[in-house]
Amino acid sequence: MNPSMQESITVLVAPTGFQEGLAAGEVAEHLAAGVRRALPQARVLRLPLIDGSEGFVEALVAAGGGGVEKVVVGGPSGEPVEASLGWLGGPGPRTAVVEASAVASPPAVPIT
Repeated sequence: MNPSMQESITVLVAPTGFQEGLAAGEVAEHLAAGVRRALPQARVLRLPLIDGSEGFVEALVAAGGGGVEKVVVGGPSGEPVEASLGWLGGPGPRTAVVEASAVASPPAVPIT
């Protein structure tokens, strides 16, 4: 590719994660690194996508700043389950995001 064309290229990397593997943000980082190796002058934008399941809180916090902490919540049968609680950054009142998949996904729900 013509080097002058590389300067005008913008690549959007917008992956989801791999269940039980890499989070969407990690996948985006790896893909962006590959694009940068192939097109060093290109502008690379990362937009990890998430469907609300595992990794949802981390993706929102990565997009908007803030932090993540692990909390213990009641699972579907009342037993304690660890979940991610994200505090989104920015001015004004803080916004909390809870990852419900930790307590509602198939591994957390007992089969009777």
